[in-house]
Amino acid sequence: MEITEFHFFFFCCVFTLFSRNDGLPVSAGPVTRFSLPGGNVVLPCRPASPLSHDLVLEWLRVDVLPSLTLFVLRDGEELKQDKDDRYVGRTALTDGYSLRLLDVQSQDNGTYSCVFWRGTQRQHQESVSLIVARVSEVNISTSKMPSNELLVVCESCDWYPPPQVFLLDSTRKDLHALTKRSTGRDGLVSFSATLDLNKATLTGNRTVICRVEIPEMNLVRESQIDVGEGFSPQEAGSLPLVISVLCVLLLFCIIITCVTVYCWRRCQEHILRKTKPKKGSGASEDYLLELFGSVETSAGEMEDNKTSEGKAEAREVFPSDEPLPRVHADIMNVETTGTIQTVRVNRLSKTGVEASEELADRDLTEMEKYKEDILFVGKQRGVHPALIAAIISRQSQAGTSLSQTGYGTFDHDCFGLMQINKLYHNLDERTGPFSREHLDQGAAYLRLLIDTMRKNTGWTAEQNLKGAVACYIAGPEKVIGLKYDEVDSVTPNNDFANDVIARAQWYAKNHFKMS
Repeated sequence: MEITEFHFFFFCCVFTLFSRNDGLPVSAGPVTRFSLPGGNVVLPCRPASPLSHDLVLEWLRVDVLPSLTLFVLRDGEELKQDKDDRYVGRTALTDGYSLRLLDVQSQDNGTYSCVFWRGTQRQHQESVSLIVARVSEVNISTSKMPSNELLVVCESCDWYPPPQVFLLDSTRKDLHALTKRSTGRDGLVSFSATLDLNKATLTGNRTVICRVEIPEMNLVRESQIDVGEGFSPQEAGSLPLVISVLCVLLLFCIIITCVTVYCWRRCQEHILRKTKPKKGSGASEDYLLELFGSVETSAGEMEDNKTSEGKAEAREVFPSDEPLPRVHADIMNVETTGTIQTVRVNRLSKTGVEASEELADRDLTEMEKYKEDILFVGKQRGVHPALIAAIISRQSQAGTSLSQTGYGTFDHDCFGLMQINKLYHNLDERTGPFSREHLDQGAAYLRLLIDTMRKNTGWTAEQNLKGAVACYIAGPEKVIGLKYDEVDSVTPNNDFANDVIARAQWYAKNHFKMS
């Protein structure tokens, strides 16, 4: 092939371009390192060939202007006069020229470079990107929709980098849940994965596992739930049409009969109350037991607790104009281990009861805004106001975690300070999420659960109080029948009841005493 003058010029240009480096070795591209807040991380700097000992090593953060100095090494000693105050006591060399960064903080997210100098000339430079991850509590729950769809919902918020989310059965098979993600202005990711159990095929036992992972960090968070004996996938066409119609008609007749009997009994009770003289200003315990004798309800109303099937309106059960007798249980004598996993979510250094008390103290300033209403509602319902305050602290952080609409910033079905679920309770949003009426509805429901536990268990008054707190989040159908030391096994993070009781004991000693 004949080489023309054009070909010769082209080859010369290519040779010149690829042979030019100006004597400055630079790494091919920045590597990436990950860390969680509070952890330690090593930022690598490994030149391909040995460097002269008379060079000066400087570690810089280069994604901000002006750049920040983390570490300077000259003649084997660290020079500290140019070191940025934010990195004092947090840096050290390791493995040659690599930099160990201690107590990583969210604001450390950025790009760093190690630079070797001879005088004012750069001899070598490498870059590394540091990503400070954010992880949160993973909540999984079940919910029965009005259309009889039984759903498993896994949800969490404030993650970075964006995680992968899977719903698995007990054999670790992917159930292909529908996942929705959203990214806030701060770049943090929230997600919700939903699975219709009526359309899913579970193998193994009836456990559904929510697995959330960030592959780049080998970081995994899992939470699981037992969907229970009530799960039975529908098989369309399994019954002949005639039998199906007859079953529907039979069910309709049963419902009509039950409604008729119930209305008749209520009329009789109304007549008896009209003719029976009142004793004192409050409802007696026998009166409450009579009311609760026919109540079958599920909690299904807070945080991630969508397991109930019926609506429980305690505010229709209790007379609103007369205070009820106090619950005969000493809140200070209730056994509690305090919070467990909630410690990690809130990044606390303390554990157990001390951690719960720190969280309660953190919410005290905001809680004081509602103190008058909490004390009034507690007196009307016979429930210790410190217990109401503790539920508000755990559920909505004294209202600071609510959106502008009054609903939870992540669970858009839960309303107000006490996070009452609109799917299972008749809410009057016009009264507002911080109103006395809202607190009264939540306290009345809690009182209903306390008396329900008292009638259905042989426990002490203090044990029934703790069991009622577990019912508030998980529903009595899950709690009644458990051993006392198992009540938190069905609550979020397995610590809801213990955490609320520990916070309530702290509030009982700080501004929320029973009058």
